[in-house]
Amino acid sequence: MRNAKDCLEISESHSLSPFCMAYAHEAVCRAAWIGGDADTASRHLVMATKHAKEISNMEDRGLIESDLQELREKIGSTQGSSQV
Repeated sequence: MRNAKDCLEISESHSLSPFCMAYAHEAVCRAAWIGGDADTASRHLVMATKHAKEISNMEDRGLIESDLQELREKIGSTQGSSQV
């Protein structure tokens, strides 16, 4: 989780691209999910999705959207809901 949070902090402090921001939030989401923190995972999944929608390169957008869909399925299966 520490590395994921560091990635997000660096991305935010340097105003990196939506692609980088989306993957930074994806990393925190994934780490939180693995660590059993569903609330944090859900919050960062929402933020990653928001940044993904801002990516203009469709190939790049497709990469993150695929990874986020995988997380939605995993989080949904552990929470009994796929509203994220």
